[in-house]
Amino acid sequence: MTTSFLPAGPPDDVPYEPWEGEEEALAAAAAAGRRAAAWIRSLPTAPAPGPVASWLREDLTEAIERATSSLNPHDRDHMAPGGVMVDGTGGLDAETRSKLVFVPCAVQDALWLTPDQQIRLVAVASLITGAARLLAEDPATAITTGELSRVWTLLDHAIGRAQDQAAMLAGLVARSRGKFTTEQFTSRLARGGREYGEYLAAGRQAAIDALEYAVEHGVDAVDDELPAVAADKGMPITPADLTEALRRVRDHSLVIHDGSDVAETAYWVADRFWMNRWNDALDRPGEGEYDTAVYSRFALHEWMAPGHSSGSVPGLGYEARQVR
Repeated sequence: MTTSFLPAGPPDDVPYEPWEGEEEALAAAAAAGRRAAAWIRSLPTAPAPGPVASWLREDLTEAIERATSSLNPHDRDHMAPGGVMVDGTGGLDAETRSKLVFVPCAVQDALWLTPDQQIRLVAVASLITGAARLLAEDPATAITTGELSRVWTLLDHAIGRAQDQAAMLAGLVARSRGKFTTEQFTSRLARGGREYGEYLAAGRQAAIDALEYAVEHGVDAVDDELPAVAADKGMPITPADLTEALRRVRDHSLVIHDGSDVAETAYWVADRFWMNRWNDALDRPGEGEYDTAVYSRFALHEWMAPGHSSGSVPGLGYEARQVR
């Protein structure tokens, strides 16, 4: 790595011009943070609520998304008046940095996670703090030579994205019910870009959130009419089916409309959960919760049955439903 020696004076006195590729590099950083946060939220939940579990799922994921969306090449090492070297932060504020540094301590108490999952959490936190240091030390080199992008490649490896991609693609193709081959869906993902990829990720997360809620609170808490409706269809929703549905969503192996109780459980529980969130949000002031519920439910439908939605699909535009 080459270290740039800056002229004396506070950083605000140093002319700043964006480097070529800076905007794209920072956008890639933010996207990598969202992927890492989504991965952490998809990890198995603790058998009982506790401070470490909530810290990992809420505080840490928020810190990761904040850190990667706030990276700042302008906040670099510089020489203050009087010749004193001042360390830059690369945009990483002290509170966020302290949370990332605390991860190796926190995972010791996350006993419900495997050692493999624990060390991946440590790697994610370390790579993000390292990215900020790269920008603080020599932002030009970090951005223009690909150093920063290689950090995100390592991060994707840490969260198992390479292996996850293959499982994700296989699951999406299977749930499309013959509409797409693997090659066709690969092309669809490329055409939809980041916006469509994030839409699918949001749909999967919506299913996870709904099923986790049902596992913890019971199906009645999702929708008090759903147990009777399911029983009338000859498909009583059991705790075992809920647990298995959640596992299949997490590992991308869920297939809807395969005739199994697990598939039916996954669909009805997740759909009713977000339908009721949508209806509840109508009675509350403000648009944030309503918009989230609407987006999550539509994203859920696209993830569960890709290509069978109608209307506008993020990243792809308008799609008319094809009757098969």
